[in-house]
Formats: sequence, C-alpha cells, structure tokens
Amino acid sequence: TGPVPDGLGGVYLLDQSISQPPEVVRVSVDGGTPQRVTHVNDDALARLELGKVEERWFTGARGDEVQMYVVYPPGFDEADEWPLVHMIHGGPHNSFGDMWHWRWNYHAFAAAGYVVPLVNFHGSSSFGHEFCRCIQGAWGDHPYTDIMAATDLLAAEPWVDEDKMAVTGGSYGGYLVGWIGTQTDRFKSIVAHAAVTNQGSMYGTDVTVGLARARGAELWVDRAAVDRWSPSHHYDDYVTPTLVIHGERDYRVPVGQGLELYGVLKAKGVDARLVYYPDENHWILTPQNSIHWYDEVLGWLDRYLG
Repeated sequence: TGPVPDGLGGVYLLDQSISQPPEVVRVSVDGGTPQRVTHVNDDALARLELGKVEERWFTGARGDEVQMYVVYPPGFDEADEWPLVHMIHGGPHNSFGDMWHWRWNYHAFAAAGYVVPLVNFHGSSSFGHEFCRCIQGAWGDHPYTDIMAATDLLAAEPWVDEDKMAVTGGSYGGYLVGWIGTQTDRFKSIVAHAAVTNQGSMYGTDVTVGLARARGAELWVDRAAVDRWSPSHHYDDYVTPTLVIHGERDYRVPVGQGLELYGVLKAKGVDARLVYYPDENHWILTPQNSIHWYDEVLGWLDRYLG
C-alpha cells in the first residue's frame, strides 16, 4: 500500500518490521517523528515473546558481501546449542526485508526453538542490477554458494548444533532446497514447498515469458543447458528426508513438479512425505489450511531436529 495524503500536510504510511505487523502511521511532510495511528496488533503482540533479530553480512559467491537477517528463538542463550533452519525466499528476484511476513512467519519458526537465517543470496533484489541478474541461466550456482557460506559462518558459532540443521523454501526457494538436496547431505531435513524440480517441464507454468533467460536456453535449443541446473537430473546423491508440499491449483509451479520430487524420493527409498492441498494454489491461504501447514512443517522439522 502506497502513501496516502491526508490533505493537511501529511501522509499515511504502513510501518512494519520483521517483529512488527503493519500499522498505519502519519508522517508530516515537514519531517518529525512518525505518529502511530492504529494499534491493531498491540494486544496480540503483548501476549507473545519474540526473539531478537540481527542483521549480518558475510562473504559469499564471487567474493561479494551478502546480507542476511538472523532471527533467534525467544530466550536464546549462547551457552546452549540450538538447531538451525534456513528459510529461503522465492522469486528468485525477491528479497528478505525488515518487514512482517504473514505466510512464512520467521518468528513462528524461531519460536519452535530454531535459529533462523534469512539470506539475501545472489539473485535477490535491492543489491544492484548485476547482483540480481548474475544467476540467470545458473539458478543453482551462486545462491547455493551463498547458503553454504552462511551455514559455515553460523555453524562455527558454539551455540549452533551443526548436527541439527535444515533448509526450507517455497517456489524458487523450493527449487533451491531441492538443488541443495542433490549437492550435499549436510542438512538433516528439507521442506520443499511448491518446488521447481524439473526445469524441462516448466512450460506448464502460467508465465513462460523469460523462461529461457532464467534457465539459460529454450529446451529445444540447448537441452544440456536446461538440465545442468535442474534438480531432476542430479537425483543420484539425494538422500535427505524431505517434506514435499503443493497445492493442486498452483499454476505458477504446476503440481506435477512436487509430485515428481516426492515420487523420485520414494522410489529411491528416501524418507519423504507429501502434503497435498486440492483447494490451494501457489500459496496456502485459507486459515484452516494455514494452521495445518504450520503443523506439518514444524512437525517434520521436529522429527529430524528435535
């Protein structure tokens, strides 16, 4: 929602952060401290204990500096060891900002006892055109390097239990966690929501414009370039237990993508679970399904990290 002039020399804006749901504030065009107008979430927040949020930078792919937020569990104590759960954003050209997320709520994961890194890997927006476009044609390259570098940095902390780490993501984030599963057994668990798993069959998506640029080529022009970064062509070493989630009405990443990942893992004898929503699309939006989604995801993580 954009700024709304009040006709009296001020504008109304939405103010939010990772730890604060959106509230309306009024800002004078002459400057000064924003004045809070609404208090919709105050009572609910007063009943919650949220962990601290920290911004960190590290050296990632190409020697570039990469930003991440780290959301800590409530009651975090450096004297203890904590499991780590990456949340990986979609797009891939989205980014993690200091803003509230209703669906993939970082504090909901942290409240379950996890240290939660939010990495703005190469391909994320807000860090310049070159940083954003450099993953075109190589979706699994620099972002994978960045996630591994962030993992190395945090795993070196005495308060991270390196034997209890997981990766979660949806859409492109689902792609990247699937790619991670083909490249390493470092993580004990994966959650792949609406995951792109077979680049060659993504012509069933509702957005075909730009596919060649994202994948490196059209399928009929250079099949090898498409397959190079497609998880479906690298399943040999995939051994990580995986929760696969998909909505039947997902036209952005057709449901067959998730069903393929689940089917391959079951055929390989890898522990896998399929959660299938016949009435949902790319997002899980209805209240009852959203509650069920969190139960499934957090239950799966607890099964392997608890």
